[in-house]
Amino acid sequence: MFDHLLEHLEHFAGDACMSGGAKGSDCEWGRIAAKHGQEVLHFTFHGHSYKGHDPVYNVPVPADYLDLGIPKLKVANQVLGRKIPAPGYVRNLLCRNWYQVKYSTSVYAVANIRYGQVEGGTAWAVQMFLDRNLRDGHAYVLDKITLKWYEFKHQEWEEIDKPPRPSGVWAGIGSREITPQIIRMMEDIWL
Repeated sequence: MFDHLLEHLEHFAGDACMSGGAKGSDCEWGRIAAKHGQEVLHFTFHGHSYKGHDPVYNVPVPADYLDLGIPKLKVANQVLGRKIPAPGYVRNLLCRNWYQVKYSTSVYAVANIRYGQVEGGTAWAVQMFLDRNLRDGHAYVLDKITLKWYEFKHQEWEEIDKPPRPSGVWAGIGSREITPQIIRMMEDIWL
């Protein structure tokens, strides 16, 4: 069944937000996308705790598919320079991130950017997206520190006014800790 979903996403011609369903940015991206008539998929896994969203959007990633994300983590880590977690909950979170970006043509994230790098767990999904889309993808981050939008261009994060409205298959991800002002900025890109 999961194979059929992946095959469907590979050829999907509509608009769909891929996320992880975590409280904060993930749920807000899903809420905003659904409000604008887009499909919403929150990738989860057995034992994953999630709150604040409608479980109708949940898509469980089978355990054997989670392991397929490990090579993608290793590639991302060549840039991030972090430690890949041992098997368990945190590594499963990072592996399921692969499915958020696997078919996405753009990524919209809310996170801190410091010294030219996305911080936190969001960095893994953003980097997996960049590794997959070096030439044709569009990565946008709303920096929680400066409250400005950035786009990844020419191998660095460049400030922009705001990104285009999300369309096609896109990943909506980011920090659990967001403010009402950040939510308004997320909504503003739909205007």
